[in-house]
Amino acid sequence: MKKRKLTYDRKNMANDVVLCTTENRRISQCTTDFLMSHSVFVSRDEKRNSLLERLRSGCDTLFVISVNRNEYTAARRVLDDLEPCYRKRLTLNII
Repeated sequence: MKKRKLTYDRKNMANDVVLCTTENRRISQCTTDFLMSHSVFVSRDEKRNSLLERLRSGCDTLFVISVNRNEYTAARRVLDDLEPCYRKRLTLNII
């Protein structure tokens, strides 16, 4: 398999993709700390659920963890090493 060179031009610079989501603040904090300790830079955003989703899931906030799209595969490999008790609380995004 041919290795693809990562490019950091204007087209690819500020394009973040969603890595995972969770409804728990502590799990999101532990996940971002774990990714940052493995040199994967992420951003965490807090979104408020709509009324319909709050009635369905019982959660009023959703924590979205995003990563640059050039580092997505590296971040997924790092998440494989995350403890199972934390990982089962994450909803991973599939690209």
